Amino acid sequence: MQCDNLVLAAAFLARRSEFVVVGGCALMLHGQNHLPPDLDLVPEPSLVNLRRLFDGLSALGTIGRRRPPTDHALLTGDLLSRTTSVGMIDLLLARGREEYAGLESRAMSIPARGREVRVATVDDVLEMRVRFGKVAIHA
Repeated sequence: MQCDNLVLAAAFLARRSEFVVVGGCALMLHGQNHLPPDLDLVPEPSLVNLRRLFDGLSALGTIGRRRPPTDHALLTGDLLSRTTSVGMIDLLLARGREEYAGLESRAMSIPARGREVRVATVDDVLEMRVRFGKVAIHA
């Protein structure tokens, strides 16, 4: 199942990097009845962490030929999307630079396949969905 694969991917990536799960997967991990189409992550914005996270994405098996992002792209880009063997994963780079500290301070650690994964609060996820014009989901 796609959702299980995305949760497995989050657990795998959490072993090597720091991020907060947002979007539909966050809602699902909070027990909401939601089937997310992808995994959205707000990464801790240091270059070292972004490189570890990208290396983790590569280890998952990126589908299609893609060049590794430059350091400049990781530090200044808005979004990095990769289709992996387990599904689509979006790194919200600009959100990481702007909002990671606040999201992380409110995030909860939720067990996901034997690994603690930091997950944004339902309120933060819903607020982000409204801000970016996503369909409202009621908690």
